[in-house]
Amino acid sequence: MSERERFGFPEWQAPLTEYQRAFERYHANPGSLATTAFLDRAIARLEAAYRRPGLFELGRVALSDGACEALVSGKHLAEEFLIRHKHGDWGLAEREDAALNRSAVHRAGEVTSRYQTRGEAELWISTRGDRSTTHLFTRDEY
Repeated sequence: MSERERFGFPEWQAPLTEYQRAFERYHANPGSLATTAFLDRAIARLEAAYRRPGLFELGRVALSDGACEALVSGKHLAEEFLIRHKHGDWGLAEREDAALNRSAVHRAGEVTSRYQTRGEAELWISTRGDRSTTHLFTRDEY
């Protein structure tokens, strides 16, 4: 167990926190070479974190048109939400849905998460029980 995990901060959250900090710095000063380099490094770490295993496999990832629009308008990367999803951070899921997800992880059931983007869209992620595919879509497309 790492030092961060002993104090209640799972290791998989570090790249997300770093990316959020770099994103904010970049958008506060987009002309700065330093903030651009900081954001580039944070994106590379986020992508590496996405490739590491989580509680379950995502399979092939597909994004709906609405999900693409929500990500672009909120200036998000899909990896931000996919990392959370595969590590058991179900976002806006109700308590009952979170309990179903925890059970589904162990019995190969469908896992569904909901998140709010910076653009106020509700992004849903659903991974099939056989772990062959994960779909990102908006609430309106459900």
